[in-house]
Amino acid sequence: MEEGAFTLLELMIVVVILGIVVGILIFNFQGITQEAKESVVKSDLRAIKSALIIYENHFNSLPPVDSWEECLKRDRPRIIDRVPQDPFHPQGKKYTYKLNTDSPTGRTYVVLSVGKNGEVDTEVYYDRVVSSGDDYFVTNARKIEE
Repeated sequence: MEEGAFTLLELMIVVVILGIVVGILIFNFQGITQEAKESVVKSDLRAIKSALIIYENHFNSLPPVDSWEECLKRDRPRIIDRVPQDPFHPQGKKYTYKLNTDSPTGRTYVVLSVGKNGEVDTEVYYDRVVSSGDDYFVTNARKIEE
């Protein structure tokens, strides 16, 4: 056997140690990615809520569900440049906007991200919002039940 050469056992130990280090790094990276998505969602929802408040103050109503994105992006006044995509949505779609016009205040809305499970678990009823899942949302409802 040559002097200074590595044995098979030494090489296997190095490979196992590298595998453990890579596994730990991947696990930590997934957690960081999740936290980044949550931060993006919270920031996006605050921006959308502000845009809805501006829209409601200017037009004295909330935008309709079928064209809410276009209403916020129109030229006069241009309230928001773009409605961002929901980072949690499995198909990369935009945030969900729900509106209830039967509430005592006239209109109750919720804008939501589907959350980690990728499904909408939040509903608007009368003057309250009920969330049974991990959705992130903003609303003008008086009651929020989880």
